[in-house]
Amino acid sequence: MAGTFSVGLEDFLSDEKENITLSQLLDIPTQQLVVEEVKPPANNRFATPVTGNEIKVQQEQAIPKKTREANHWSYGVWTAWVRYRNTRPETTLESGGSNIPEDICQLSNESLNFWLQRFVVEIRRQDGTNYPPNTLTQIISGLQRYLRNNCTGRIINFFKDNDLDFVELRRTLDGRMKYLTSQGIGIEKKRCDPVTVKDEIKMWDTGVFSLDTASGLSNAVFFYNGKTFGFRGMEQHKSCAAEQFEIGFDHENDRKYVKYTPRVTKNVQGGLKHRKIEIKPIIQYDDPENPRCLVKIYEKYLSLIPRTGHLYRKPLETVSSYGPKFGANAIPINQMSQMFKRFYAEAGIDTAGRNISNHSGRVTCCTRLYNEGFSDKAVTSRSSHRSNAVHTYQREQFKILNDISNTLGAPAPISTPTTTFTTVKCESNMEKGAIINPPAVNCETSKQVGIQASTGILKIEVPENVGKIIIVKGEKKMDLEI
Repeated sequence: MAGTFSVGLEDFLSDEKENITLSQLLDIPTQQLVVEEVKPPANNRFATPVTGNEIKVQQEQAIPKKTREANHWSYGVWTAWVRYRNTRPETTLESGGSNIPEDICQLSNESLNFWLQRFVVEIRRQDGTNYPPNTLTQIISGLQRYLRNNCTGRIINFFKDNDLDFVELRRTLDGRMKYLTSQGIGIEKKRCDPVTVKDEIKMWDTGVFSLDTASGLSNAVFFYNGKTFGFRGMEQHKSCAAEQFEIGFDHENDRKYVKYTPRVTKNVQGGLKHRKIEIKPIIQYDDPENPRCLVKIYEKYLSLIPRTGHLYRKPLETVSSYGPKFGANAIPINQMSQMFKRFYAEAGIDTAGRNISNHSGRVTCCTRLYNEGFSDKAVTSRSSHRSNAVHTYQREQFKILNDISNTLGAPAPISTPTTTFTTVKCESNMEKGAIINPPAVNCETSKQVGIQASTGILKIEVPENVGKIIIVKGEKKMDLEI
């Protein structure tokens, strides 16, 4: 109950009215009393009013987390350089006696162009080594985004060709990048290596992946989320929920499947720019003849955890007649970040000279499909790439590289082959003229000495009652009358 009223000032100042009551107020002729009951909304259609800070949080969410982190890091490099530069006497001489402001928003376009030229040439890593050319570009891009997002009214484009305000900055950056490249800096890209088929088989054989243990089942789901559904590094794993997976049945093709429906990804944020981009589910069909069928793996795992909330639940290693069990808590982030490295360690696979991380699952997805001859469209249906960036994930395997090497290598010298015999003795009790089909013929190979695949000759001792031999090699066939 809320009420508002007005009474003559003289009544309140009077000693006689010091303890005035509500009933007395109601008797005052000049009193105007409005009583209004505040009722809750009839439904929950609208949310409670938001504050300016809450609006700001929503605006910040428009920028992907990785981008916000990159902007913050770039600005940190800037402020560290400014603090160092302001300790140098050259700075005051170049700026007319004043220091460079740490707040980059205070600089005019002319000052930005002047100081950023020196910035891109002078900055170094914390260990004193040069930043690679692409990293320099990323730092300048991060500062550009910072200026746009944090400096009111600043419309900055350092990389626009016809923008005369920053033409000198672009030339300096271009020259610096070319110099670094000529010194061999940044030429070798640090990229994750894929998981080989041999590695994957060993992980199954050693029990790292298993349908019979909680840890083995959890490991398999984590691994195949990367390899089969193309998960990116940590963010997609960390935010993944159980309800994003569904076991279904394709009645038209009589096949069971597991369906994964993505939510926010790196290249589909769901905002204004991506409102017309459809988020498509990814379907993996079962393989009934394979005891390691992925649909079986996901179906079993999903039946053992809550169907909502965190996907990765902490495996319980307690021995139970009911099979694998999982706790209510999610796998800690610090453990999740090292999953692929742990797989290799537990399987006893040496990773020396290899860059293995959780992102290796996504690389494996693209590499396997690429090496099997699938089109870019088929590859991106799993990786969800929207640009040619998918090509950076493709790694040629040994067979392709070896075939290319053999094709482009120098021709081998021509030499007279040395005759080497392999004798195969064949016995048959069939009549002369009969057609010999295995296993009617029993052949025993005699001792082979110094046989070479390129020069070896196969000698066959044919029984007397055989009148015709059919020799088959690949798609070639030759009939020989004896």
